[in-house]
Amino acid sequence: MKAGFAPLDCPTVLTLSQLLALVGVWIVGAYTPGPDMLLVIQRSLSSRWAGFASLAGVVTGVAIWLGASMLGLAAILQAREDLLHWLQLAGGGFLVFMGVTGLRSAWPVARETVAARRGLAAATSSSSGSVRGGTKTRTLRGDYVRGLATNLSNPKAVVF
Repeated sequence: MKAGFAPLDCPTVLTLSQLLALVGVWIVGAYTPGPDMLLVIQRSLSSRWAGFASLAGVVTGVAIWLGASMLGLAAILQAREDLLHWLQLAGGGFLVFMGVTGLRSAWPVARETVAARRGLAAATSSSSGSVRGGTKTRTLRGDYVRGLATNLSNPKAVVF
């Protein structure tokens, strides 16, 4: 050995059992449907291009998280657990917002279905834009932004 050289004492070396456990948790987390997958499926049912736009937003979010982790954001979040807590709260709030807006958009469709079953005429006109299937048509840019926001607020994406 050269003078003054000491081997690195690296406490982050994983044993085989720890590595296998980590890989197992990663696989379960990766294949568990989350808000990103649910959004892409929802928008894909609307149209193929809306699904692609949402997927592009999710992929952009993954790239942002990857770049942030390469710049050391993971170390900062690990050192300051309060920041991670607030980020998770913001993500949870956004997911609640998405759930509420999803339920609100489904409500007119359910009301029209009940009215049609009773033989009543349901109101189909709207003064705020075109209505298709009870929801306002969305732009591809909006689908992209929603995919990006969903991924950036996804606590699972932060962990991975």
